[in-house]
Amino acid sequence: MNRGDEKYRNSCLGKDRYSQTVQSWPLRVMGALTGIVAGGLLLIVAFPLLFWNEGQVVKQEKLLDCGERIVVPVAGEQVQADNEGRLVYLTGTPSSNEIVRDPVFKVHSKTISLARDVEMYQWQEKKEVKEVQGSDGKIVKETVCSYFRVWSSSLIDSSKFKEAAGHVNPDTMRYKTKYFTASDVKVGAFHLSARLVSRINTFVPLVPGNNAELPLVFGEKIHKEKNGYYLGNTPKQPETGDVRVSFRHVVPQNVSIVAGQYQETLGTYKMGDGRKIEELRVGTIRAEQFFQDARKSNPVFVWGLRVASLFLMFIGFKMIFHVFVVAGNVVPVLGNVAGAGTTCVSLLLGGVLAFTTTALVWIVYRPRVGGVLLAVAGFLACVVWLKLKKARLATN
Repeated sequence: MNRGDEKYRNSCLGKDRYSQTVQSWPLRVMGALTGIVAGGLLLIVAFPLLFWNEGQVVKQEKLLDCGERIVVPVAGEQVQADNEGRLVYLTGTPSSNEIVRDPVFKVHSKTISLARDVEMYQWQEKKEVKEVQGSDGKIVKETVCSYFRVWSSSLIDSSKFKEAAGHVNPDTMRYKTKYFTASDVKVGAFHLSARLVSRINTFVPLVPGNNAELPLVFGEKIHKEKNGYYLGNTPKQPETGDVRVSFRHVVPQNVSIVAGQYQETLGTYKMGDGRKIEELRVGTIRAEQFFQDARKSNPVFVWGLRVASLFLMFIGFKMIFHVFVVAGNVVPVLGNVAGAGTTCVSLLLGGVLAFTTTALVWIVYRPRVGGVLLAVAGFLACVVWLKLKKARLATN
């Protein structure tokens, strides 16, 4: 090695090397103009999404307010003809005189609803992605698949496995989870609609009696277990495709109902705008509490759409204002927005648009709420104006 090479080597020891890619001015402008179009599209999507979301909330509020005003408490022991077609509220214990049966496994109970729960022993695939450094120093993502058997209530498609050989599941489940419901369920003198009955979910385990006869299931070897039946050779050594079946039934508990009265039946009450009310809750709940709880329902969905709309507005403005960052390198006047901080300005303008949109929906229904939202939007707009003014003064 000569002195020049040694000098070069010593000068590089202990130092990092950097590479830099410079984007040409035309490409930067083209990217900024593309951002304007994409940002505008995001705003076009975000505004109606938020407007629709708030519109649904307001409609729900109107429905609940109206329902709370017109609901009539009734006693369940007797049907009063004066309440025909009205929204009524009552409490009581649902009952049925029917014996509900599972025709396949011959299990039965004098109940409102009987559930058959089925699980099948199947292969399941688990994928893990690991990062491995190759001999050339590059990071390679490697997918590692492992296989094990589980009890599953749904069919697992083994044809999609990475390694299907040796891990084959049956193509179908011979028996499926199923619900059997009494055709006539009553609370006091009132018959309940199928939708109201489906809301009664006070299930507890049902164990076939010790003297229960084993069902004759064609082509199956069946064993009686503590909680039901096992279909397979040996319960202690399950094989792929084995099935276990358990049962549940509804036990009587007090329920509270808000629904329409139609002769002796409780069912869907239709408001003037086409919206519907038909609710059943387990337990004794006051009519007022029904509507208060309904106002608090779906908060994750409502707020999720609000946050998503604000985020889309923020990204939209951010992409639009990127052109000022590019142009500000040449034209200082256009750099005022960039100097104010495009991220901050975009977030504030997103807030202005979001609060204004929400206020426009609420101001007619609840003027006080709408007014507060407009005031917040105005405050954010003032903050944006002050930031731009400060940036303009800083460039002078």
